[in-house]
Amino acid sequence: MKARKFIKRDRKTAGRWTGVILCHLKLPAMDQEFYFRASNTFDPEQALKTIRKFVDRQLPELDELIDGASLVIDAEIRASSGGLRRQCLGAWKFGEDYDSVFDEATTACAFLEPENDDWMPVDVEIKLSSDN
Repeated sequence: MKARKFIKRDRKTAGRWTGVILCHLKLPAMDQEFYFRASNTFDPEQALKTIRKFVDRQLPELDELIDGASLVIDAEIRASSGGLRRQCLGAWKFGEDYDSVFDEATTACAFLEPENDDWMPVDVEIKLSSDN
């Protein structure tokens, strides 16, 4: 039978992705900023779909209100000190192709090494005792 053995998480190895994707949307024409955090996921495609839905809801329909807008998508990366840093996955500014930032972020996520090493697969033998 297959099972999982939980072990202490390695938070000392630098450069690994913690599973968090951050989004920062600025709308200067409306004097607004939005932050979004997709956490506890090692499925970047699902996280980026969630972020895209969030951004689509926040972006106004009128170009006058989007003028000067910018979007930055970052991954949370473990620092050598054990703390956290950000690595830019994609950036967008008003006037550029909006869809390309999500394609760029998806491509960049493929190169991230995840920090999901808090368990390891093990084989378990189960012995049944028979009562006579």
